[in-house]
Amino acid sequence: MRHDSDVVMSVCSGAFKLGAAGLLRGKKATTHHGSYAAFQREFPDVALQKNVRYVQSDSKVFTAGGLSAGIDLALHIVELYFGRSVAESTARTLEYEGKGWMGDGAAGVNYAEAPASSNPSDGLSGGVLGNWQGSLDPDSGSMRVLVHVWQDKDGRLTGTVDSVDEDASGIAISAIRREKGTVHFEIASLGGVYDGKLDGDESTITGTWKQCDASLQLVLHRVRK
Repeated sequence: MRHDSDVVMSVCSGAFKLGAAGLLRGKKATTHHGSYAAFQREFPDVALQKNVRYVQSDSKVFTAGGLSAGIDLALHIVELYFGRSVAESTARTLEYEGKGWMGDGAAGVNYAEAPASSNPSDGLSGGVLGNWQGSLDPDSGSMRVLVHVWQDKDGRLTGTVDSVDEDASGIAISAIRREKGTVHFEIASLGGVYDGKLDGDESTITGTWKQCDASLQLVLHRVRK
């Protein structure tokens, strides 16, 4: 496919198709920010570029981030073939006001980090209450999670989980309890269960996340917010 084409490009998670075809091995590439962690796990031999609109991997292969980044990449390629004035005219015809195609592909937003948000757990710090952070793959720092725990109006523990590297936030904890020094919570929508032990100064929970057939260590550290 690559040898018969002038340009091969992917948009969003289409980079997985190019990766599976071996077109990105040993090269730079990007994908949707919610797929960074999965892409790194599946294609460790690809130099994943984060917080970019698009990447030129070689003379023919290009990859873009999510949706509108694909428009930037398309206009960038139009400019490479036909020049800036034709690309500007094309953008006008599309009524596309984005300017990302004019630069070097860098994004104006740090998509690798969770956006700022407020939670009922903010400011809480007693026992298991409050905000916690950890990683399911501490060696690479990927699959980061944020856990928010508070009490509802009836005094029952409740909370949510954010999966930072999958760009998923507000995942409801379906059941949570603390008994002496242990912490247990379940997320029914993911089919996962966490069991941990709260340390003496209530700053760390050391435990295991179980989901399907996987069992991963997850150490949660208190975040003061």
